[in-house]
Amino acid sequence: MRFIAGKSTTIDNLRRWLWSIEVLIFVVITTRTSLIEAEKGGENNGCSAVKLAWNSKGLDSSHVASSTTKGEHLQVCAKTSWTCCTVEMEAKLLLLSRQDLNRTLSNQITEIRQNFVTQTIKYDGFCSELIDKASRDLHQMFLKTYGVIYEQNSKIFAELFQNLKLYYNGRDLNLQDVLDSFFETLMQHMFQLLNTNYAFNAQYLQCVTEHMDELKPFGDVPSKLSTQVKRGFIGARTFHQGLVVGREVINAVSKLDVTQSCVKAVAKLLWCPHCQGFMRLKPCQGFCLNVMKGCLAEYYELHETWSTYIEWLTKLAERLEGPFNIESVVDPIDVKISDAIMNFQEKNEEVSKKVFLGCGQPSLATRNKRQTDDDMTFDWKPSGGRQGAARPTTAAGTSIDRLMQEFREKLAPLKDLWKELPHSMCQNFTATEETKCWNGTNKNRYTQQLVDDGIANQRSNPEVDVDVGRSSALIEQQKLLLTMIIEKLKKAFSGHDVNYYDHDADGVQQSSGSGDDFENSGSGDDGKVRVRGEVELSSSLRPPIKTFPPYVSSHPQDRERSRTRGRVTPPTSAAVWSSVFELFWLTGLYFGLMIVLRNV
Repeated sequence: MRFIAGKSTTIDNLRRWLWSIEVLIFVVITTRTSLIEAEKGGENNGCSAVKLAWNSKGLDSSHVASSTTKGEHLQVCAKTSWTCCTVEMEAKLLLLSRQDLNRTLSNQITEIRQNFVTQTIKYDGFCSELIDKASRDLHQMFLKTYGVIYEQNSKIFAELFQNLKLYYNGRDLNLQDVLDSFFETLMQHMFQLLNTNYAFNAQYLQCVTEHMDELKPFGDVPSKLSTQVKRGFIGARTFHQGLVVGREVINAVSKLDVTQSCVKAVAKLLWCPHCQGFMRLKPCQGFCLNVMKGCLAEYYELHETWSTYIEWLTKLAERLEGPFNIESVVDPIDVKISDAIMNFQEKNEEVSKKVFLGCGQPSLATRNKRQTDDDMTFDWKPSGGRQGAARPTTAAGTSIDRLMQEFREKLAPLKDLWKELPHSMCQNFTATEETKCWNGTNKNRYTQQLVDDGIANQRSNPEVDVDVGRSSALIEQQKLLLTMIIEKLKKAFSGHDVNYYDHDADGVQQSSGSGDDFENSGSGDDGKVRVRGEVELSSSLRPPIKTFPPYVSSHPQDRERSRTRGRVTPPTSAAVWSSVFELFWLTGLYFGLMIVLRNV
């Protein structure tokens, strides 16, 4: 009896377990079937899954239809397919599409602009610190070497560095005049210090400087230094202007607005699949590229000019590493000026005789005994410490060689920036499988032909209606700006003098020239626009958003878990097959238990 009672209890337990399995199988079958239908988007499917997905994005789910209907009432999304979208929902999709495209495009471009801003500030800081450091080095060395004589005449040297910095920052100065004036003033002061027995008036000192080219009291230092300074500073300043122009062009084109035709195409690309229940289906790559090539056709018109601009900016960077290296000129400028002073000391007797013959014998100066004992003359014996030292890193934390190498590496990928923009916009969110993607009407392969780049080729674009006869005044203005800086970069690359120009908020204005050409091949006075030299970080700069649109993640499983809970997520193909296998397993288990129960 105990055996029979135990057996009866076991059978009852098995029956209860079997009943639980039947309920489980029913729930699994019902849930999987509902999700598969939601993914397929069918005539008999309700719109509850779409409502949940729409609501989970923080949008008003009342705009979603309660049941699927034919899309004949829609203007953008498929009219022949069953849809959950109403007219109000489609209008909301258009608004979201415009916001998404503008925001994502702005963020993509801002990332590039931020790179230009960062590099410009870094380069500008280096060059400014380089000049300041050279001024400090000369002051310390001359103060130690010449003492009170230098202190009494330090203004001459301070003005030289001030003028060099003003030139770099855009002041309309002629570098040859700056250096000539420096050495003429230095000659007058040294001539008096080396001939303290005589009194010289301003007229006599003017006569002294008029014979400077003939006398060459400083040897060949002024000639060599002038050539080196001009090449280095012209190249450095023009490169800085080139970086600023690139930043301003990127900033300007980021303000281009998208057309209504583009907005509709983006809505069809990104949002219309929601109407048919494809909440996680990604667009086909060809479909996305055609849409973006149509939307961004105006940007492509910059490609050729921009590519040439990057090419010449890179070439000038190479020159700044070599013969136009501003660091190799500015850093040892104190030693070169000291060499000039030593040359004058050695040639003083010869120079003085020729001056006295050419300008007349000066009158003797009357001095007391103290002045005679305290006569001060230049007497510097070089220690050789600086000549043998390795080139130091400036306070900016780098060197011109490292900077230019870094710039060239960063500039190279930007040569095809505007040509590759449609691809960079699509690469983060298009499907990888050609047959399992949204083609504009359903989940299938995209069969339309991929159009070429540029406005003229958009005539055959199947996705975006582009006015091929319309040209953008903003784009044309940026092309003009790039063309002008290209000419400046070419001149600087060849060692020719280059005008400085500034670009203000009011548009384009003429600037006067900065001087002659030391290679006698033109003044370079062809500047039409001015580009502002000062660089400021925009307060609107934010880290770029990599995903487009913000509601469609490139990693859906990770992003969906962190963004919301309880969202309806239609299954992928792998999940569906897993469910089928699960159903077969549960069914086999059910029938196996039935057989065991009957045998018992």
